[in-house]
Amino acid sequence: MRTSLAYEGENKQMTEAIRRLCHFVPPSEGENLSVGLHECLVKHAMANLGTEPHGLSDIKDSLYLLFDLNFEDEEIKGAIERLTKTGSVISPSQDFYVLSIDEYHELEKSLADIEKFEQKIIGEWIGNISRKYLDISQDDLKALMEDLNIYLTKIFAKHGAECVALIYAGQEGVENFVTELKDDIFDFLPNRPSRLHKIRIIELAAFFKDASTERKRYIAQLLDSTFIIHMLHIDKNCSALVRKQFKGYRLYLDTNFIYRLLGLDGPMLQKAAQTAIIIAKDLGFALIVSPRTIDEWQASIKWTVENLKKGPLISPGLAQVGAEYTTQGDLTTAYWRKYAQTKISIDDFFALYQHIEELLKESDIKIKDTLCDRIRDDPLLTQEISKLNLATDSIKFPKVAEHDAFHRLLILRLRGKSPPKTFIDTKVWFLTCDTLLPKYDRMARKNPDEIPFCILANQWIQTMRPFLPRTQDFDETFVDLFTSPYLRTYGHLSSNIAQKILGRISQFAEHSPELAVKVLMNVHLTKKLSHTEEEGKIIELIDSATAKAAEEFREERDEIEKQLEETKKEKAQLELEAKVKGASDNLALDALRKEIDKERNARLKLEEKRKWVPAYFIWIGIGVATIFVPWRDLYSWVKLLVIGTVILGGVGALSFPLGKSRTWKILGGIAIFCSILSLVWSFIGK
Repeated sequence: MRTSLAYEGENKQMTEAIRRLCHFVPPSEGENLSVGLHECLVKHAMANLGTEPHGLSDIKDSLYLLFDLNFEDEEIKGAIERLTKTGSVISPSQDFYVLSIDEYHELEKSLADIEKFEQKIIGEWIGNISRKYLDISQDDLKALMEDLNIYLTKIFAKHGAECVALIYAGQEGVENFVTELKDDIFDFLPNRPSRLHKIRIIELAAFFKDASTERKRYIAQLLDSTFIIHMLHIDKNCSALVRKQFKGYRLYLDTNFIYRLLGLDGPMLQKAAQTAIIIAKDLGFALIVSPRTIDEWQASIKWTVENLKKGPLISPGLAQVGAEYTTQGDLTTAYWRKYAQTKISIDDFFALYQHIEELLKESDIKIKDTLCDRIRDDPLLTQEISKLNLATDSIKFPKVAEHDAFHRLLILRLRGKSPPKTFIDTKVWFLTCDTLLPKYDRMARKNPDEIPFCILANQWIQTMRPFLPRTQDFDETFVDLFTSPYLRTYGHLSSNIAQKILGRISQFAEHSPELAVKVLMNVHLTKKLSHTEEEGKIIELIDSATAKAAEEFREERDEIEKQLEETKKEKAQLELEAKVKGASDNLALDALRKEIDKERNARLKLEEKRKWVPAYFIWIGIGVATIFVPWRDLYSWVKLLVIGTVILGGVGALSFPLGKSRTWKILGGIAIFCSILSLVWSFIGK
């Protein structure tokens, strides 16, 4: 088994393995999961060898090369025999095997489709960024693509490792899958210039937050593939995921999951939570909340209302910023989100959620107090709270910390004196969206072999996916629950800290949402505020950070204005050069036009001269003919007739160069013909 797999996600082998498993769909019966997986892996290993027959040893080496997995010869041979019966594999000679041509081309096409689909998804993301930041360079876009690849690989590897560690809790080395992982994914990313880093923080989160249906399908495929690969490195037979009925299994719901179910963390996560509830019911799980969760809900509403009313009124724009940039959804951020849209009052908003019992009943969620009184008075509860505060750096409110520690004890007691040994046999879970609880659980467990008391909503969906049919709605639910921790931007920012910052900024005359974002993203400030209780010191820290942010804004504005001025100068210079070039081009064009006119006039004159050629020949012919006329022998009236027709023929010849219509040319031709006849007659009449 490899414990460092999570750190190797970015390498080419891991990427190729993930792609090859993207199209794998678990069989309808869980018992056949390992069979289907083995056949899928063997087919890809054979496709990697090409279209020539190979022996078991070559296929075994190919499996290791592609997936870093060692299979026994009998395991490979069993898969090949099954594939031979279905016609996917052909054995041209003993102990040599090759994929059928159709199967080979189908696998190659599936890989090509995955790569094409991936390029489309990433291309759309990059296109959105280039349209949003008009001055971003191609080098910066290329850097963001590289960072996205690292970011996704680390997130998916972390998710897959955590799920595997959960379902195989207790096996040797499994905990290393999680303990070696860093919590902050951004630590893996290369250093970038300050402006590009700020863009990266926003846009990497937006890859999940603004995901289209196609992008969610892409994310779901990669999540499933990464999870399967990690599981195969622990257990090639996937024995922990065997199809069974879950009747009698119980899911205790955390308060934050109720937030989502009631739409207090946005419509997208509400739909995801509702679908998760439907899935749980279909599988046979009972959905429960404890009276302690009801108490926390009511206390949360009371505290939130008092806290919101105590602080200064903020504008809808600042409220939208607060809802966007806090890292954990709660009642405060829910109110900000609604207030930014409708300007609803505090009392009117929270009146909708006072009667939580009725709202839970609509979703068939039961309230049960089993063992609650006993645990409330248990001295171990104080110890558990201390462990939780130590694990989470005391960032939770006392009542919230007590609620979470209470449920760890409750779940462990409900599991009985003989705790379950495997994930699939664990019948009671605490379903939460709080990513700090698994960390607390790892620290609180006396024995690392124990099954955790809690499971994140996205982890629960991942482990249930082999038992359920794949649908678009299911994929979207899975991705929405998985990505919720990554929907927000870099750093940890509670609504309490955000409210202090926004309340103070709202008192500045020239405040803006952009200025608020800059202050909220100041990680050093938010960390200091989380450890500061003195009101005067809090105001001093916020004012100092706001003044610094405002100064940075002024510097950025001055820089932008300077760049704008330079751009205007460059534009003016280009316009001047264009005018000069245009004038030069106009002069050249005028000279060319004059040259063309000159040539055209010369051609017209030549054509005009050519029109006189027929007249010249006719005149010459008539003149030559008159020389030979016997004028002495002709009568006077004949002479006059001949002279008249000759003159008429000469005039008729002018119809060719001077004639303006067809009629004139016909008349001219008749005159010439008469002239010729008179000349001929003068000769005959002699």
